[in-house]
Amino acid sequence: MNRHDARRELTRLLATQKTVRISRLRKLLNIIDIDGCERQRVQMGKKIKRIKRMRGVR
Repeated sequence: MNRHDARRELTRLLATQKTVRISRLRKLLNIIDIDGCERQRVQMGKKIKRIKRMRGVR
């Protein structure tokens, strides 16, 4: 399942069902965001830490 399929599945689930299992929702969201925002956020955090360390600010 790729990102596109996961998005489609998620919209279908939200449209048809009142309740969705957390594990299933997490799985879909992980597929959608597997290499997107989370990785960027982590990299940005590391970058900021490195810059602060170089400046000597803690």
